[in-house]
Amino acid sequence: MYPSFKAIVSCSCLSKCGEILRIYREKDVIKKNFHQLKNGLDFRRFKTHWNKTTDGKMFVGFLALILRTCMLSILRNTPDTKKFTFEKILIELTKMRIIRTQSGKNTPFTLTKKQKDIIRALNIKDDSMK
Repeated sequence: MYPSFKAIVSCSCLSKCGEILRIYREKDVIKKNFHQLKNGLDFRRFKTHWNKTTDGKMFVGFLALILRTCMLSILRNTPDTKKFTFEKILIELTKMRIIRTQSGKNTPFTLTKKQKDIIRALNIKDDSMK
């Protein structure tokens, strides 16, 4: 990555440099989250006919964005899962399988090391998978 310079122009003489930079960074976080909502979670077009349906879809997309951000924050702060991308995490989680016997007992397939690392980082208990 190359170093870059940014020029921030303000018409307010009263604002301090630190406050201007904080506002710029907050704006950047919001911009990146909307980019993830559109591209990462595939919410480009709603294709709905009713306002309530659009509102519902937007609400579900917002919840998905919150969950995604929370998961990534947890996984990036854990040494074993720090280098995983979100797509890689989803692929590993979708590979997980559970067998339900006729008696109603759930038995998970053997988990890979990556899957165990993800589950441990997200603090999911073993008994919740049974």
